[in-house]
Amino acid sequence: MRHLKHNTTPPLDYIDSVIAAKKAHKGDTAIQAERERCKKAGVAAPSELTYKERCSELRKRNEVEIKKYEMAFNADNFATVPRGVPVSLNGAKQDCEDMDGLYSFRSAEMGRLWEEVLSTDGYLNDLCPICEAVKAKTFDHYLPQTKYQLFAVHPLNLIPCCTVCNGHKLKAILDDNDKRRFWNAYLDQNTTEQYLFCDISEEKGMPKAKFRVEQGNLPDRYFEIVKNSFEDLKLDKNYRESSGREIVRLKDACCKYYLKNQTAGLDVCMQTVADTIPDTDVNNWANVLDKALIGTEVFKRFVQTALRQNFGIVV
Repeated sequence: MRHLKHNTTPPLDYIDSVIAAKKAHKGDTAIQAERERCKKAGVAAPSELTYKERCSELRKRNEVEIKKYEMAFNADNFATVPRGVPVSLNGAKQDCEDMDGLYSFRSAEMGRLWEEVLSTDGYLNDLCPICEAVKAKTFDHYLPQTKYQLFAVHPLNLIPCCTVCNGHKLKAILDDNDKRRFWNAYLDQNTTEQYLFCDISEEKGMPKAKFRVEQGNLPDRYFEIVKNSFEDLKLDKNYRESSGREIVRLKDACCKYYLKNQTAGLDVCMQTVADTIPDTDVNNWANVLDKALIGTEVFKRFVQTALRQNFGIVV
């Protein structure tokens, strides 16, 4: 789990830009044509609004409510954020559908937001900030889009996410004490205290990884969020399914180094590779896995088997 810098555009301005970029909806052409006809005839035009006009009006009517999200974000207290579209225009159902319809992951506005928050020093890291194992291919509406339609395109409510983590995230974002349950990449900071650990076993001659979390010296509140995210989003399953490629990558690195430095011995070569594993980002699943693997007899046998089968070298 990692921290992301959030977009700093004033949310009201960002929502305005999304509305302005939307294409006309079915029926808008007829509304515009009727207005033009009435203008030429010198009669009053119907009061019916186009889709973008309805959204703009809803944004204006709910300006105070929209600002409540930013206040809740800054206070890390989402219990005060209103559901639906509180100040109505055409009734709850229509208003919610209109605001909900503003969101499209493939839109240019969403694309710019996605690249901005996933980039550091100009470089894109498009791995999901929750699992860091799978590429982020969508946005997670931190407060669910199905219940908080007013914030469907609120930039602080849109967090890049992989479809796996997004699919497991529960709609019940708040616990019984109205505190948020899951990792928020814009609010939660990385820690140097290790909470993610990995146990290595052997199955049919191959290393198998199982991940777990432990509180250690972490504050209760921080660990509660980590634990909820790890368990409810099924991160252990995600890590295990991604671990095969990392095990093979580390094995290949050990084999490559040994082939060039055979006189040093396999143990020394493996330790040299181990020394290249970053000490920073202590809860990155791949770093945790590498450190757990490198010191086990299971992994050493796996490397020895690879050297024998692929290069005819018996160690």
